Amino acid sequence: MPEYELLYFAAPGRAETIRLMLHYAGIPFKDTRVDFKEWSELKKNKERVPYEVLPVLFVDGVPLAESHAIYRYVAEITGLDGGPDPLERAFISQAHELCRGFADAAFPYIYVMMGFWDDDKDKSYNEVLLPNVEKHFPKILAQLKPSGYFGKAGPTFVDFYWAEIIGQYRQFCPELMAKYPQFEKLRERINSLPQIQEYLKNRPETKTWMRSEKSPSV
Repeated sequence: MPEYELLYFAAPGRAETIRLMLHYAGIPFKDTRVDFKEWSELKKNKERVPYEVLPVLFVDGVPLAESHAIYRYVAEITGLDGGPDPLERAFISQAHELCRGFADAAFPYIYVMMGFWDDDKDKSYNEVLLPNVEKHFPKILAQLKPSGYFGKAGPTFVDFYWAEIIGQYRQFCPELMAKYPQFEKLRERINSLPQIQEYLKNRPETKTWMRSEKSPSV
C-alpha cells in the first residue's frame, strides 16, 4: 500500500471529507495540519504546495492537489466511487457536481460568517445563501436514493462531502437547514458510521477555522 500524507490547515474545511473517507476505509495516513500563520511561507514551497492551494495529498511522496481531484482519487482507492457499474458511478458524479455547484456558489456566505471577508451578514444570507439554497437544494434532494444515500447500496464520497457541507451550514443557519431534514438524516447517518467513531472522538479541536484572519487561498 502506498504511503499517504494529507497536508491542510488545522481545520476541517476542504480536507475533512478526505480524512473521513480514509478513516472509514482504514487506510493509514499522516495527517499534517498547519496553522494559518504558516501559510504565507508554506505556499512558497513548490515541492509541498505545487499550485499554492491546499489540501495536498502525497502518494508515496508525489503531490496531488485540488480538493475535488483528491476526493475522486480517494473514492477510487476506498471503494466509495459508486461500485463497478459505470452508469451508477456516473450518477454519483452527477450528484457530486450538483453538490459542488451549491458549495461553490454559496461559499462567500461562509467566508463572511467566519470573518474572513468583510460584508454584512444579513445581506450575504439574503443575497448569496438563500437564493442558492432555493436553486440547488431541490436538485440535490432528487439525487438521494431510497437507501438514504446518494448511492444505491451505501455511502459514497459524495455522502461524506455533502454531510460536511451541511455540517458547516448548520453552524450558521440551523433554522434554514432544518427545512431539509433529509440532509440532516444523511449527516447523522455518516457521523454514525462505526468505522469513523474513533476519529470523531479524538480528532483535534478545530476552532481555529473560525478565527477572523485573512482568508488563505484554498
